[in-house]
Amino acid sequence: MGRRTSSGQVREIDVVMAGGGALGIAYVGALRALQDHGLWPVRVAGTSAGSLVGALVAAGYNATELEWLLASPDTHTPRPDSLPRSITQPINLSTFLDPPRSSGDLSLATMRRTHLWKAIKLNAVDELFGKELKRLPTRGKLADELTDRVVGLSLGKFDPFRQRIRRVLDTALHFYPEETPAIRSFLPGTLEQLRTDIADAAWKAFTDAVTEYRLLVNWAFEGGLFEGRVLYETVKELIEAKLGDQTGEPVSPVRFKDLPMELAVTAANVSHPDRSKRLQIHTRLTAGNMEVAQAVRDSTSVPMFFRPSKYTETDTTFEIMDGGIICNYPFWLFTGGHEGYLHPKAVDHARPKLGLIVDPDLDAPPEWECPAPKWHRPGSTEGIPPHGTDALAQNPEFEFLSPEGPLGEFVGIERALRVVDIIVTSETTLTEQWRSAVRATYPYYEAFIPLRGFHWLDFTANADATTWRSMVDRGYEATKRVLIEAGLIPGSAERDNPYRA
Repeated sequence: MGRRTSSGQVREIDVVMAGGGALGIAYVGALRALQDHGLWPVRVAGTSAGSLVGALVAAGYNATELEWLLASPDTHTPRPDSLPRSITQPINLSTFLDPPRSSGDLSLATMRRTHLWKAIKLNAVDELFGKELKRLPTRGKLADELTDRVVGLSLGKFDPFRQRIRRVLDTALHFYPEETPAIRSFLPGTLEQLRTDIADAAWKAFTDAVTEYRLLVNWAFEGGLFEGRVLYETVKELIEAKLGDQTGEPVSPVRFKDLPMELAVTAANVSHPDRSKRLQIHTRLTAGNMEVAQAVRDSTSVPMFFRPSKYTETDTTFEIMDGGIICNYPFWLFTGGHEGYLHPKAVDHARPKLGLIVDPDLDAPPEWECPAPKWHRPGSTEGIPPHGTDALAQNPEFEFLSPEGPLGEFVGIERALRVVDIIVTSETTLTEQWRSAVRATYPYYEAFIPLRGFHWLDFTANADATTWRSMVDRGYEATKRVLIEAGLIPGSAERDNPYRA
């Protein structure tokens, strides 16, 4: 529940939050501005990052609780007593960047489609087996020679991992004779299987040893660098803890029909043959039995970033991706365009509606006196947009993703993410005419949060107090000023920005 006014009332409002990756941190400041000025959502909708924050709001988290959950540890934000007792740690966004943990997270079919596996089997193994059988190597010698060939196939880029690959290979080749094998060890019927087994073992050893390669395979064959498992589990834990705290008994899984507030989450079924069914709007009405955490995971499946979710129905497999591909900002959901998605009530049209949009192309006006963004011109608060892979490389584990890094293969990832960025951020421009019509018909307002100089792929943004405070500061200022301009609060009731104390 939001902060109560002096009259004891909280003014009800509908809120729509656009997608924006790690920029969604700024929504904490926007929601704090609503709460500080006596407003709070009764219906919330969102895409991607907006769906994540929206789901937590719909589950019952208030702005003070969300602030603690998404704050940098360096801010020493006090933990609200109203949080569920099981929630003891804030969210570390960097943990959302979860590469496949081992070769076991990648399917057998994917392994055998890779160039490396084919090269090992058709080149390295065949070359070894081209020798006379009496000259076949021992297990240790085979591990040595395969290590040389595997590292050689990477043109030496993975030479630093040589010893680690060698150790894992020696274990993986447990089925191969420890001493020099005899002819009877390899009868003709078993040679082909042996070649496959050795290629499997060598590929798995290399893949287990080299995180970079697991990322590249996941990206190229599964559709995303990261698994998205940690994001799903985090949202699931938070929502179930809040609902359980409110009801006094465990609620798992939490479905849309279990939420105390109306929530709408968008996703894109990119492989559906019927174009009219590619945009999916999950609500209590359309998907009452769907797990909320899974809907959020689907909505945040940024192409080339998180692996898409997959569903099979009547022998057809569908891939579900980030709703931003089709509708990154579902502004129309709380207007006349909502038929079939929400339960209509007589008071819906008159209720104020607020759209929150994180805008990485917009600088904060100088008169706002906001702190400088993370990437800015020297001696100025003017933001500089960084490269996507540079933003990802803020996490030391992924420094190799930088264009200046040693792996040229990852340059393609930068280009792919840039295309996704353009598709997602261009939507507000393309829909301006429709949004103008909505503003002319409904009490509908928009707060553009200026975030030039930050990046949606910087998942370290809530690890650093300065960056975090700069983002939530902009969210608070943008929202507060829209509330005053819209007449939703009088200027005399304006609260000071709490992030500047």
